[in-house]
Amino acid sequence: MSHDTNNAKPLILLQQAFDALEATADSDIDDFDDEEEEAEAVPAQYACRKIMEAMDLLRAANRERLLGA
Repeated sequence: MSHDTNNAKPLILLQQAFDALEATADSDIDDFDDEEEEAEAVPAQYACRKIMEAMDLLRAANRERLLGA
């Protein structure tokens, strides 16, 4: 099984989690001094941001594998 296939399922799951959280989050993005403050004040926004970071890391890993292949 290729690494791209290995990352496909986590990306789908993360996208589903993001979509579910995004529907509950305020559309206005608030800025905070640190992650702890953001996590306490707006947990849905924090979770959405962390999910997007994880998805970006998986996509970057896929790009590196494809370019290195």
